[in-house]
Amino acid sequence: MKTPLFSLLLTFIIPFVSVSQQTTNRVLDSLTAKIQQEYRIPAISVSTIKSDTCYYGIQGTTRFNGVDKVSLKNKFHLGSNSKAFTSFIAMQMVSEGKIELKTTVIGLFPELVDSIRKEYYDINLGSLLAHQARVPAYTNGTEFQDLPKFSGSISEKRAAFTTYVLNEKRTNKGTYSNAGYVIASYMLEKASDKTFEELVKDYCDELGIDCFYGFPNKESKLNPWGHIEENGVLISLGPDDAYELEDFMLAAGDMAMNILDYSKFIQINLQGLNGASNYLSQDSFEALHFKFEGYSYGWGNSISEEQKLSFHDGSGGTYYCHTILIPQNDLAIVVMTNSAENNHVEGIYKLRDMLIKNEEKYGSY
Repeated sequence: MKTPLFSLLLTFIIPFVSVSQQTTNRVLDSLTAKIQQEYRIPAISVSTIKSDTCYYGIQGTTRFNGVDKVSLKNKFHLGSNSKAFTSFIAMQMVSEGKIELKTTVIGLFPELVDSIRKEYYDINLGSLLAHQARVPAYTNGTEFQDLPKFSGSISEKRAAFTTYVLNEKRTNKGTYSNAGYVIASYMLEKASDKTFEELVKDYCDELGIDCFYGFPNKESKLNPWGHIEENGVLISLGPDDAYELEDFMLAAGDMAMNILDYSKFIQINLQGLNGASNYLSQDSFEALHFKFEGYSYGWGNSISEEQKLSFHDGSGGTYYCHTILIPQNDLAIVVMTNSAENNHVEGIYKLRDMLIKNEEKYGSY
């Protein structure tokens, strides 16, 4: 395991109505190519999303200086953007009466009463999803390096990790916590009597999307490979590279999807925020994105009298995914890359702004 990468770890039904084609758009391809070449990013996959259609752009190769071109069907790692899917599952289970946002860990697992610190007795599902539970962050290498080696199934590791974390000292309110999402997924397992991996598969099947757990080139070497910079050289990490996230961290940031499927999920959120989805109520979508200012359930946000935005970035250190939703403009933007180097992230944001600026041109091509 390459510890330095953990300093970047995880930063920050419905009738699907869409007339989008699984082909690229000339304007998006052109803008994507410009940024990919200017910033020398190995591969970029993008989408601009409206409630009734999606437009796509793609450029680059699966490996830096490689020859295999990326396609719309290639998966990229979502990193912490996985949190939005975890929160979506939680909200659906709440709507089905299987769990409540106010359900506490100790209420669901009374057997933990003598095994965790008393100050954690009040934490509940909602506080975990909104990073208000004050549990340790687990966003850097030191925390993971100090973990004991958990054994058993992935669910058993999740249980052991939950007990371990809830015996650590409580942190400041508002601490962004990957551990909180692992604990939340353990709660969802208990409430559903399914593993979290089974839950994700069930909801993906319902939505008609495909999700891989882990870095996508470990599913197929034809998917984009993640990259890191070593001594000024961009290095491709192959499918057999030892670096990977802990398997029990899925809910916090270890999902991978292609741009088509991830855009479908984002479109469902955009539709829901504008009252056009029947998968969850509009109130539920509003709660996911905007119940709390700054960070709600799986989504960061900016709320003003003029406009509300929700957004999230995700990276396990070798890929990067940026997503933003602007409901009043009926617009969402997704940019995925297979590198998370600082200059490449700068290019991602520049491309995002170009996509928003050129929105009116997409339908002409």
